[in-house]
Amino acid sequence: MINDSFRRSSLLLCSLFCLGVGLITAVSLHYGYAQVRDSAERSLQHSSDLIAEWIVGAFAASDYVLRDIAGHVDTAQLLYPHPEPETRRRLTRLLIDKQSTVPHAFLVSALNAECIVTHSNAIIGFDASEREYCQALRDDPNRQTVVTQGFIGHTGQLNVTQARRLVLDQGEFAGLVAIALDLEFFSYRIERIEIAPKASIAIIDHQGMVLARKPLQEGAVGQTVESSTVAAFLASQRPFALFNMRSPIDGVERWFGARRVAGLPFIVIVGLAPDEYMQTWRLQVLVSLSMLLMLWLLAIITLRKHWAMLQQSAQFAHMAREDTLTRLPNRRYFVELAERERQKARRQQTPLSLLMLDVDQFKQINDLHGHASGDRALVAFKDACSSVLREVDIFGRWGGDEFVVLLPEGYNTARAVAERVRSAVKQIRVHNDKQQVFQLRTTIGFVSTVAGGASVPPLDELLSHADRALYAAKQAGRDQVHGVQIPTDP
Repeated sequence: MINDSFRRSSLLLCSLFCLGVGLITAVSLHYGYAQVRDSAERSLQHSSDLIAEWIVGAFAASDYVLRDIAGHVDTAQLLYPHPEPETRRRLTRLLIDKQSTVPHAFLVSALNAECIVTHSNAIIGFDASEREYCQALRDDPNRQTVVTQGFIGHTGQLNVTQARRLVLDQGEFAGLVAIALDLEFFSYRIERIEIAPKASIAIIDHQGMVLARKPLQEGAVGQTVESSTVAAFLASQRPFALFNMRSPIDGVERWFGARRVAGLPFIVIVGLAPDEYMQTWRLQVLVSLSMLLMLWLLAIITLRKHWAMLQQSAQFAHMAREDTLTRLPNRRYFVELAERERQKARRQQTPLSLLMLDVDQFKQINDLHGHASGDRALVAFKDACSSVLREVDIFGRWGGDEFVVLLPEGYNTARAVAERVRSAVKQIRVHNDKQQVFQLRTTIGFVSTVAGGASVPPLDELLSHADRALYAAKQAGRDQVHGVQIPTDP
């Protein structure tokens, strides 16, 4: 009787232990599944956001070229046919020279108020009045620039076009300048991103046309994505969405993250295959079911997996804020830091200065010495600037060869700092792959506010002033500093 009672109690304890271990295992597996899904979601969010930022930065850089071209165009000369062929050829040569500074640009044009192409390296006299870029700039007086969706141009090439408005002194529409970019403009950026074998990255426009994809699928670029899920996202105003579906391009089922590119007619879609991003969790299931009695070992494995996921999440967050080459705050993060400093200056009524720095003739450095040397030059430029800046100064990469610095100082100190930076850059010696040495120069434009005001201008206004100062310094011959001081409201 005692033995039977002991047997029953032991069986009960064993059953309770097995039930407890089973419940713990089930909870642990459920938790692991949620963590993997959460990690994959963060990966989709951060990856799509990073690619979108790259695209925004690339179009901002090409818009600087359009601004430069617009500054050289006399709208009175936008005539077709032009009565003075040599005058027309001079402007055309200028357009072509500027176009050559924009990667993957194959066509540049100037159009008059009737949207007739008057100067171009392609077809003169083409009527572009029905084109998206012409209608957008002609019909909306408040719009200064536009980037189109993908379309086949009059040269027969699939492209997107970026255009900037030209105006008369009274602000009337006087025409536009435009640069056509082939779709390698997008492919170049996503091809540099490492992805899992079954993962995918695609860039589409608001019509659903595929502009770039990795891995490249034959015939995919230029086709329209036939998916009700994608169509629903395009019709919505959501900036980001997650969805499971089978890819209409290669038929592989993936978990997708779709993000709109701010201010541009493009969508970045990143896809992860379940059998890849769920691989860790499936392994955990196999180990858990085969080793239920090794509870402590299972806990250690789960903890290590959890740490790995947290570390991966932190890495993605860091990548979203840091420029990968220079390790400086990227454009988005710089804006966040600078806005905090601007609010502080407004509350404390202290001066504030914003410097915009440009590496002189950086395109020539890349052309003469190679892009690897260009990258080394940018890192050396960053190191030289950092050597004369303080910890309280916010230093970031704005995009391409442009950098920005925010100083909690007034005009005189900002000018002194800018001159020290310029002098430090002149000391740089960079070796190319052939061990040849070349030097760097920098042009700096800055804007400063005065102390004692009740408000500080918005950051985009400060950036606009600094950009104009930088342009003035370039026009004056480069390798110099030009600054302006603006008062805050009394």
